Amino acid sequence: MRQGFRITVFAAAAMLCAALPASAHDAEAALDVAFASTGGGTAMVAPRWAAMTARMAAEDAAPRPAGPACKPAAKTTAPGCQAAEWGRKLDKLSARPDVRQLKAVNRQVNALTYVADTDNWAQADYWATPREMLERGGDCEDFATAKYFALRQLGFAAADLRIAVVWDSVDREQHAVLLARAGDRTLVLDNKRADLTPLAAVADRYQLLYALDDGRIALPLQLAAAEQPGAPQRTRNRIVNGGRTLVMQIQPRRRLPGATPPAAPFEMALAETSAPAGR
Repeated sequence: MRQGFRITVFAAAAMLCAALPASAHDAEAALDVAFASTGGGTAMVAPRWAAMTARMAAEDAAPRPAGPACKPAAKTTAPGCQAAEWGRKLDKLSARPDVRQLKAVNRQVNALTYVADTDNWAQADYWATPREMLERGGDCEDFATAKYFALRQLGFAAADLRIAVVWDSVDREQHAVLLARAGDRTLVLDNKRADLTPLAAVADRYQLLYALDDGRIALPLQLAAAEQPGAPQRTRNRIVNGGRTLVMQIQPRRRLPGATPPAAPFEMALAETSAPAGR
């Protein structure tokens, strides 16, 4: 993940209440809480997600290249040809069982080129559309979103998919993966791993920072205690590793006398100090 993927945001977001993990079992549960409700759609949509999906709509509305121009024999790289070929690959997967679809999508997207946002777009943080990812490559959140939209096209429900932004305690960086539910299992689709990964296998390595539920931000911070009488007015968690610090802070939103209660009663701030770029 590029350095710019880190955010400093104050958002009215529906919160997920989960303590920081104290054991491997707790760590797995903390990752799986990404699938908790985001409050019926009241959470804030990530701004870069909104910008990305707007570009996707513009791509869908644009004229598509003629069929013969996209045939392999034409040896062309005309815009849209990669997307057309990708669509054909997904069509071939549509009759396969869910786990085989997950494996194929993970493998095929992971075969795309990793390119840092600063090199690819001259921006610190840019969320590519699947078509842009196919044509130009991308970084970790681009791998995750390309997999997300491929699986949605194959019929997976949004309720069974979460893009998870995590702290990777091994590589000491922020990272993005896709979590997918298949039956009673949660599997991780990760551009750092060739195969599907059971959630338990990465629970000690990845700590969930926030999740995207179809673009809506959900946070797994310790908020339940803040609702108790006499509780501290703000909660702050720090992850410090090798001189790199990630600070996550939440606090209750102020309600003016006579005002309508806010849809989400908390504010969140996520900031970093000297956090490295991720892959």
